[in-house]
Amino acid sequence: MLISADFNKEWLHNMTSRNTLVPDLEELQARAQLHAALANTPDVPLDSETAAFFLGVHPKTMERWRTEKRPPHPMAMNAEGRSGVQVRYRVGELLDFIRQSQTQAEPTGGSPFVSHKVVNGKRQKPSSMAWATADTVEVETLDEPFFMTADGLVISHCWDEDVTAIAERLASGKGCVRWMAWDKALAAVWQDEPMRVEWLSHADTVAPGLRAAVHANRHSLLSRI
Repeated sequence: MLISADFNKEWLHNMTSRNTLVPDLEELQARAQLHAALANTPDVPLDSETAAFFLGVHPKTMERWRTEKRPPHPMAMNAEGRSGVQVRYRVGELLDFIRQSQTQAEPTGGSPFVSHKVVNGKRQKPSSMAWATADTVEVETLDEPFFMTADGLVISHCWDEDVTAIAERLASGKGCVRWMAWDKALAAVWQDEPMRVEWLSHADTVAPGLRAAVHANRHSLLSRI
């Protein structure tokens, strides 16, 4: 699998500039630990949104790479993304892509997986929480990854769990990853309502106006029932 220098730079840009929940260096270190935790399970299949979380890019980036026939390549039976067939990626394919990207990145600025300690194996609450507003240009940059149950309940923000728990979820298929902006995620039904309320309380400090946006979205959802 050959990765061009330009493509590699694009991936690094996605890794380091996406609007993230917490400081980028902590995410990169935690993600490197996650990759190491799944290194012995190369045949585990991940759907496209979960694979995007694994790599640290947006699902739309994964979709564009598939359209352009760029690596990482999905499993053969799903390569065309046919209607009704879920696109999946082998963990081993994703790890091969990461290793080659790291190797090619070093001459032009180093590996994206920068060493930075994660406090107690978990990332810290964010200093900002973004959501779509009238002047938002790229809505997808606001999306964050959340674990969801099969029946659509939010379990948690993916990085609100420690690396060991995340690795277990991915390896076992317990909880899929779905991407949403904070106003949509906090308007959804959570498996643990106190956790959702805790996030709303944090938003009052770091994201004035987010609670009102969440309530508006919840009202809209309830009005459709």
